[in-house]
Amino acid sequence: MKKSCCTILLLFVFCMNFVFSQKIVEIEGVTISDTRIDEVSGYKQSTIDTTAIKNNSAASLSSLLSMHSPLFIKSYGQGALATCSFRGTGASHTKIMWNGVDINSPMLGQTDFSVVPVFIIDNVTLNHGGSSVFEGSGALGGSINLTNSASWQEKTKLEFGQGISSFNTYNTMLLFQYGKKKFQSRTRFVMGISENEYPFKNIFIDRDNPPIKYRKGAGYNHYDIVQELYFKPGGKDVFSLKAWAQRYYRDIAAPISVTSRPGNECQENISLRAVVDWKHSLSMGMVKAQMAFVHDFLNYKDDISNIDSDNRSNRWTSNVSYNKNLFGFIDFSSGIRYENITVKSVNYENNKSRNEISLFSGAEVDFSDAFLVRMMLRQRVVDNDFIPLIPTLGVDIRLLQDEEIYFKANVSRNYHLPSMNDLYWELAGNSDLKDEKGVSVESGILYKKRIGKSLRVETEFTGFYNDIDNWIIWLPDSVKSYWTPRNIRNAVSKGVEATLKIQYKNNDIAISHNSSFSFTDARNNKVFNTDDASYKKQLIYVPKYSFGSHLNVNVKKTFLSVDYVYTGKRYTATDNLRYMPAYFLTDFSVGTKSNIWKTDCSIQFKINNVFGKDYQVVAWQPMPGRSFSVSMKIRY
Repeated sequence: MKKSCCTILLLFVFCMNFVFSQKIVEIEGVTISDTRIDEVSGYKQSTIDTTAIKNNSAASLSSLLSMHSPLFIKSYGQGALATCSFRGTGASHTKIMWNGVDINSPMLGQTDFSVVPVFIIDNVTLNHGGSSVFEGSGALGGSINLTNSASWQEKTKLEFGQGISSFNTYNTMLLFQYGKKKFQSRTRFVMGISENEYPFKNIFIDRDNPPIKYRKGAGYNHYDIVQELYFKPGGKDVFSLKAWAQRYYRDIAAPISVTSRPGNECQENISLRAVVDWKHSLSMGMVKAQMAFVHDFLNYKDDISNIDSDNRSNRWTSNVSYNKNLFGFIDFSSGIRYENITVKSVNYENNKSRNEISLFSGAEVDFSDAFLVRMMLRQRVVDNDFIPLIPTLGVDIRLLQDEEIYFKANVSRNYHLPSMNDLYWELAGNSDLKDEKGVSVESGILYKKRIGKSLRVETEFTGFYNDIDNWIIWLPDSVKSYWTPRNIRNAVSKGVEATLKIQYKNNDIAISHNSSFSFTDARNNKVFNTDDASYKKQLIYVPKYSFGSHLNVNVKKTFLSVDYVYTGKRYTATDNLRYMPAYFLTDFSVGTKSNIWKTDCSIQFKINNVFGKDYQVVAWQPMPGRSFSVSMKIRY
């Protein structure tokens, strides 16, 4: 490992020496602001509208993404486990970043979106395909960035929110902010509790005339507190500290196809996440440093099977990066990152750990106003083993001088390591697993147009192609008689994504409309025995077609929104002989704001699943029908 570390450090020093050897020009001090880059040249990024984030502050991240993104959220029911499929890839192929920190479970390799409250988030950015490489490696489908940022406004703010929803669901939110020119503090507290007993049609008993039953044993409660501190002592430095503590408890309801006593299964998650950032402006560029710690505890109990399983993981990360503009048209960046993961589980033979060092160097070259190239190389060393070099290349070409119409294209390679459970789960783990590897190619057209002072239109059309080899699948073993993970699949995912954004603002009227369409053809291109009927078949739980449309209207202090989402059928069998039918959902909300005694008040009424659609995202896991919620916010 020492030899590998020295090699990485020497490469990093070489890159830094090259940068510092350039001509130095003295400039005045630069004030650093904690901003977010909306687009990575040549790559596709999309953001969740901030209005949608505010209107869904009492919801979970799974609800927000299912209604306001092209991702397919695989939900096992309200308040239950929710994972995602990004461009046809698996749940572990999507990386979730919280303020630059990977919060995917090292054991499972994925994140449960249902346990992330929207209230603690300021911005949500989706990095599609190869654009995820700029956040790190391993995200074969894409990555999701959840960020918090300081407003640097000199004010004190106190905000209280209360939501009451169907099925005895209550959400309480509290925010306190204190700020000066050089210091900002923000504290958020979220509490949610729900009996979560909702009616559904039990098609397992009778498909033609299903009786109405109630979902039992699916209650949950959670508590979250997030503390943010920002300090800007001068024009050259910005320090920040963000910490997030969470406890989430849920009862796990059995599928309706299984007869089980309610309350038999339960799960408790306790997490602590903390990150410290430092940004320093130099005449020769900008230095960024970050240190982070993530602790996860999971306890799962099953009374019938007599299971009481404790699982703990710790993740330490630190990274340093340097950015500089060279010759006026090259933005150079380079960095080094170290990560240590340790896991303690009753399901492992002993404690396990993983150490990783990665180095990246990249540049964005602006050849002209109409032609821009972005490239990057990333090298990883994991437990003394070199992962093959990860390159990525993207281009932006402005097609018309007088119009904002761009051609965008990129190609990248990526590698995803097996999770700790894949390697070390007691009796079933497979330490001989190979890394999953993928190649991603995409291209598209982006068009932006401002019509007058009030109207703005933006549309984008993207085609993508992903080839993933050594895909890890858990299958029953004929010798061991239980399930084990194996590299048996090669999958190709290809398709198109189209988006349209329209924004109109004039005096007291603001209207925004966002719509998106995606077609995903994801098929298995490899068989592992002669009885495998999955060859050239669509991957399970990957809808081919999905569509979403979202309308927000603000007239003075009154606002309303209408959200419509269509999800196509999903196959539940690898031979594509069984499937879940397509469904559409419509949500409607209306609210008003007022100012009383220097206090801002707002109230919102929302109807989820307006037409009472009876549906299941996952087989035999019913979703709630029509439901209602009322929320109130008071801000001083």
